[in-house]
Amino acid sequence: PDRLLHGHGLNSKELIHFISKEKVKLVITVDCATSNISEVNLLKSQICGNMNKRQYAYKKYRELMFDKKLEDYDSNKEELINQITFDEIVKYYHSLRKRRCEILIIGDVSEEEIKNAYEGFNFTNIDNTNSLLISRTTNVQNLVYVDQPKIVIEPSDTKQSQLCIGYRTNVLFNIKERYALTTLINMLGGDTYSTLYKEIREKRSLAYSISVREDTSKSVFIHTSISSSNYEEVIKVINEVMENYKSGNIDPNLLELARIGLTSGTITEYDRPSYYMENLFTYSLGETTLPLEERIKIANELTIEDIRKVSEKLTLSVSYFLKGEL
Repeated sequence: PDRLLHGHGLNSKELIHFISKEKVKLVITVDCATSNISEVNLLKSQICGNMNKRQYAYKKYRELMFDKKLEDYDSNKEELINQITFDEIVKYYHSLRKRRCEILIIGDVSEEEIKNAYEGFNFTNIDNTNSLLISRTTNVQNLVYVDQPKIVIEPSDTKQSQLCIGYRTNVLFNIKERYALTTLINMLGGDTYSTLYKEIREKRSLAYSISVREDTSKSVFIHTSISSSNYEEVIKVINEVMENYKSGNIDPNLLELARIGLTSGTITEYDRPSYYMENLFTYSLGETTLPLEERIKIANELTIEDIRKVSEKLTLSVSYFLKGEL
């Protein structure tokens, strides 16, 4: 540090600014920092990435999914926020005004008052966003995934291993198809009654738990922590389960449980404005948003054939194994 510019010892504000600008991997201090414990810890987290092995495995999985290097996980957001200047905020605001903006408001409000409130922001087309929504729907199909499945095994100095598997869904915003996908995810690994949980934990004791969810990348994401010696068997079981679903070999009782869960979740979201707003926006991308009764009807009428069809659309994109070798 420069004593005249930065004061005595390490200055966390200047450190973060310097690291973010220069992509620093090594810092050497001269005649200081022996007592700057918090600043040194901050440096370590910024340079090395303050993440556990599960977070690291997920990051590597997503990099493989999109063939793109992601920024390191940051646990010091407060420090980074403090670096933001007023001029940077103004610059970002003006950049936002040049982009398309969609605003959803739920509540007992006057439509005219809302329009008047946003006039000062110079946003355009606040009266009707249907044409813009159609544009967004076609753009969704241009998401960039890897062309061929990637199978990666990386050694790690840990006892436990992390397995991350991703399937492209190839499902857009059709409500029935998305409900079938959500139901499939719940049947695969959404609860203790799910197929992978029973097959991998209950029957074979290969892992303590296994989770399946729709990732933010619009892929079906499977994660489990296992012993490295169980890797091949776990992969075999997952492949067998996926093939069973694609062939329609599905337990109808399991489907009923998943349907009940989907119906309950649909009702619950109507009691949570923020979650409801998110779904309102999502489903408006593909078609007119249906009332609650219609959505519940769709959920209750899902069949094994619906689940089989959406299963067939899943294609393996990434299998990343962080192999513990201790």
